[in-house]
Amino acid sequence: MIPFGVLTNSSAILAGGLLGVIGAKILPAHLLASLTPVLGLGAMGIGIVNVIKLESLPVVVLSLILGTLIGEAALLEKRAHRGISKLESVISVKDTSLYLSLVVLFCASGTGIFGSLHAGMSGDHSVLYTKSILDFFTAFSFAATLGYAVSLIALPQFVIQAALFYLAYWMLNRVEPAMIANFQAVGGLITFAIGIRILNLREMSVLNYTPALLLVFPLTTIFSTIL
Repeated sequence: MIPFGVLTNSSAILAGGLLGVIGAKILPAHLLASLTPVLGLGAMGIGIVNVIKLESLPVVVLSLILGTLIGEAALLEKRAHRGISKLESVISVKDTSLYLSLVVLFCASGTGIFGSLHAGMSGDHSVLYTKSILDFFTAFSFAATLGYAVSLIALPQFVIQAALFYLAYWMLNRVEPAMIANFQAVGGLITFAIGIRILNLREMSVLNYTPALLLVFPLTTIFSTIL
């Protein structure tokens, strides 16, 4: 089975990043700047849509709290900053924090991960096609300031989503609908936080929240057993 949705999503980021650098030299600055708040609102909107699909609010909240504590203790955000600094000769960005937020948005959003799993299980790529539209314009907008480094995010995103797509057959008989619903909700909250970061409403270490995406599966099982 060919992961058409994954290929489309990664291609959208690659093309958006490349065209964004070119667009920055052609299009008026105010036109590019006008996209940023819209994209922030779009990320928040996607987050809200995913959150309302939750199966268990205690599981979602506890996953996010414990996941954040793990992320903070492991210094995920700081380590990622150091990693990018070491790659300065290859990846040169003006705002490392914003760049990391884009990495999380493109690679670890609930929509992208769920879309990959859903496509692998059902053959329906519509979720990833929809995400591709947002990712293209997000990459286009931020490449104007962050440069070609935005396009490079397409590579890890493709690897992650393709792996999830092909693992979907294995997960189909092992992942319960409640787990997927809670996973989407946690991913939605993280995506909402990215929207806040894009809008510059508050500086948020979104990479430190990502362990919650893994915790949601065992916590869903535990709560469903107890309750």
